[in-house]
Amino acid sequence: MFALVGYATRHGSTREIAERIATTLVEHGGTVELRTLDQVGDVCPYDAVVIGSAVYSGRWLTEATAFVRRQLPALAQRPVWMFSAGRLSGQSGLLRWVTRPDARELAEFRARLHPRDHRHFGGAVLRERLSPLQRTAFRAAGGRYGDFRDWDEIDAWAESISHKLEIA
Repeated sequence: MFALVGYATRHGSTREIAERIATTLVEHGGTVELRTLDQVGDVCPYDAVVIGSAVYSGRWLTEATAFVRRQLPALAQRPVWMFSAGRLSGQSGLLRWVTRPDARELAEFRARLHPRDHRHFGGAVLRERLSPLQRTAFRAAGGRYGDFRDWDEIDAWAESISHKLEIA
């Protein structure tokens, strides 16, 4: 089984989730290519695809939505799993309002692509990864720094993918 784990990230949190998923698939016997979605020209060489994107203001990143729309015919012919990263637990103020449980594009993707599964994982907002202006805006919007990713949940999901692909 040759799988693509592709991702779109802004500050690295989604990349780290994708790396963890790829590592788990490899540990279970898969052959995996880990790439940013803007580096993937064609999904035809892959037997399965895992696609992830950071979510900001209720939307996947532009490179992720463009990738899915561009690759839709080929993606529809193979097993696809999707994940979103960015849910921030315990936020207040404006961030509580803009942190949505699902990216707007996912309804379209589910209807047109029929992915095997979609998961929404917590993200991480680390002070050192933000510019001074981003830090100011984040704090003014009621943001709280931290890593909100549940690695056990991510590992279990990646293991479930490996079992469904019969590589475990």
